[in-house]
Amino acid sequence: MPNADFLPMPPEVTLENVLGALDQRDLASVALVSRDASQLATSWLYHDVKLDTATGAVRFFQTVVQNAEVAKMVKKLAITRDAYLLAIPLSGFLHLFRAALVAVAAGLQELDLDYGGWDMLHIVEDVHFPQLHSAKMVYLPSLETFLAVNPAIQRLDLTGTLFHPDDTFPTSHAPPMRHLRVLQGPDASIEQLLHSPDTAQTSIVAMVVDWQKYLSFPFAPFFQGRSGSFVNVHDFVSSGLHNVADLLPYLGKYMPQLNKLTIIPGEMETDFESGYWEALYAAFDAHLPAFHSLTKLYLAAQSPMTLSQGPTVPEFMEHVESDFRRLLRWGNLCPTLSVCFFSAMHRHWIREGDPLQPGANGPLTIVWGALHPLAFHAISLLVAAAEPGEFPPEYTAFWRATLGDLGFGNILRNVRQVDENGNRYPLYGFIQFVLSKMPDAATSPFLPLL
Repeated sequence: MPNADFLPMPPEVTLENVLGALDQRDLASVALVSRDASQLATSWLYHDVKLDTATGAVRFFQTVVQNAEVAKMVKKLAITRDAYLLAIPLSGFLHLFRAALVAVAAGLQELDLDYGGWDMLHIVEDVHFPQLHSAKMVYLPSLETFLAVNPAIQRLDLTGTLFHPDDTFPTSHAPPMRHLRVLQGPDASIEQLLHSPDTAQTSIVAMVVDWQKYLSFPFAPFFQGRSGSFVNVHDFVSSGLHNVADLLPYLGKYMPQLNKLTIIPGEMETDFESGYWEALYAAFDAHLPAFHSLTKLYLAAQSPMTLSQGPTVPEFMEHVESDFRRLLRWGNLCPTLSVCFFSAMHRHWIREGDPLQPGANGPLTIVWGALHPLAFHAISLLVAAAEPGEFPPEYTAFWRATLGDLGFGNILRNVRQVDENGNRYPLYGFIQFVLSKMPDAATSPFLPLL
């Protein structure tokens, strides 16, 4: 192969030097690395080869091209953005990259090109990987060609920002796939994929659809006529969609095996006054009984409250208690539903004042930014439990670990503060109530703080 543009590896450069540039999480058992790379052809030296420097990439590629025994060890290969950007200007690098891919192709199972450019991805498309089951790239010049020559692919992730020398290609997420693959979209490429002959044999089990740039999308053409493509979907993520109420009937009809559903609002939907959340709640009230296999429902909320002015503490508690009642109702509507999880990003709520000190908006910031997600952790546990007070040990352990990680003790000390009338903040009682439902509440390390 044309490696003449690269300096040959001098005698003092051993494989140990090359591996020094790699991620050695799985190389801990390597006590001694010999200059004779053939001595390293053992089964334990193959995991997570991660190239994060240009020098490491060049040396490693040279090694696998020159030594077939080393090449056979490589099962997982990752090339980071920094390594690519620094190596690509080197004369002859792409030739070396192609030669290295060919050398490791027979045994490679996972390939991760964190920031591969157009030129590099064209090379990947030309190489056949008979055992490759997982690949992550930002784009593929020809998706159908890649799938056709790599039949072992089970997961193909084409997320990320496309890099192209003249920046003429769109930077939106490119869409995968078929057969245990994540589907990104929607755009013309999704339509082309779903209409392709290959789609008839697909078995999509996980879909991620980002509707952020589509104020209204015609769901009927998307789902109708290709129900066979979605019958095995069990994990669906919808992001940035306004009309969730219009989407749910299609999910219930065309995804009979759906057991995990995640709804993520876009930036415009985070204001409670927009009506997004109430419409979403109403949609689930109406359609949850149709989701017979749904076991996990995640509503990832940036904020289910008004962000412009922010709620008062009583308003906040009213909302929390309302959600608590709603989640219990959803648990009855969908008997298999085991977990409802809300996540609130507090960055929108911190406006002024020290969030850890009283005064200004301090106490409210504490309540919203720290206790609100914890409260929903607790709610999810109550919904998941068959009977209040009967928490499975794994739930209790998870919750305690979560509370501990977030410094729950310090938070509670702040919540003990009183308002201007001398009353405790209402959330104090709510947390106390939740803790009382734990089977080992009497020995809880948090109770003395209350």
